[in-house]
Amino acid sequence: MAALVARPRHGYDLRSVVEEMTSALVPADPGGLYRHLRRLEEEGLVTSIWSEGAHGPQQRQYQVTPEGVEVLHLWREHLRERATVLDSIVETIDGALGSHSPRRIDDESDPHETDESDPNETEPAEQNDDYRREGTDNA
Repeated sequence: MAALVARPRHGYDLRSVVEEMTSALVPADPGGLYRHLRRLEEEGLVTSIWSEGAHGPQQRQYQVTPEGVEVLHLWREHLRERATVLDSIVETIDGALGSHSPRRIDDESDPHETDESDPNETEPAEQNDDYRREGTDNA
């Protein structure tokens, strides 16, 4: 809807403007865009009219209604609140991590890696110590 506030636009133009406004972070799928526009129109947030195309068939032009502008104001405030919450979470994570640098995936020294040896096997020196203790306990 933000792309429609400045002026009415037809679907193809709207698609280009959305991608431009979001630096292509929000890809505008044509089918999804038109479904979304129909839903906004059903909700009274957008209206459409047929207009003559500059070089071809008629084009459907969409524009935001006054109710749509009100909803856009509410969305903006909601997104600002969410951004504040997300910023706070990121700061909390940054504080928790402190000076911990991220581990590289190819780093083979995993502190959580388990030893693959048999836990019932003991080193020869440990076996001797156990034997000596058993011998003195039995005496």
